Amino acid sequence: MIGPEVLSENIAIVIYALCFAFSLMRAFKLHTKLWVILAFGYGCNLFAQLYWTGFMAVYGETPRYFYIADIGWAAQFLFIIMLLVECNIKRAPKPPFSAAWAPVVVSAFLCVYYIYIGSSVVYCLVDNGLIAAIGFFAVKGLAEASGGHGKIPLSQNRIFAGMCLAFYVAELGLWTASCFSEEAPMAYVLFDYALFASQAAMLVCAWRSEDI
Repeated sequence: MIGPEVLSENIAIVIYALCFAFSLMRAFKLHTKLWVILAFGYGCNLFAQLYWTGFMAVYGETPRYFYIADIGWAAQFLFIIMLLVECNIKRAPKPPFSAAWAPVVVSAFLCVYYIYIGSSVVYCLVDNGLIAAIGFFAVKGLAEASGGHGKIPLSQNRIFAGMCLAFYVAELGLWTASCFSEEAPMAYVLFDYALFASQAAMLVCAWRSEDI
């Protein structure tokens, strides 16, 4: 019988593969920065997911060289940040965005906690730094879209920034849930579903706007 965690990992592969194929198709058809960045982001994520899930399926344990998957996931974070920056730089003047520092503070606190319980210092600093940047630009994008600035349709812009913020929450939730996998195993699975649902929603939002 397939366990819930294995099922979620396989569903994630299917969703990421579909997102990668669709964004790659749009990139070749439209030659726009939006779809090129999305295609690279989904491709990196798909590679990391295939490596991690495939290794567990064959050997029944997490990969010994886990950082190979981490590189793929970190690259995806960078591409999401690039998309958010592209949205942000197309709006002027800039409204106040002091609230955008809230995700940075939360990520810093959790980073200290992860290091305290034994996670790799370098790994935590790099990944939490990138995730914090996603949260920062997502909140900043929400504030700017609500402020009525820029050329990108505000409704789509707000939704895209909101999906990136949901990705930020799901990613940190997944990290934290992995620390308590024995006490609450289903929490990890639920955050895993939330993670790939938010990424699929980014694609839908990009498809409806196609303005970057």
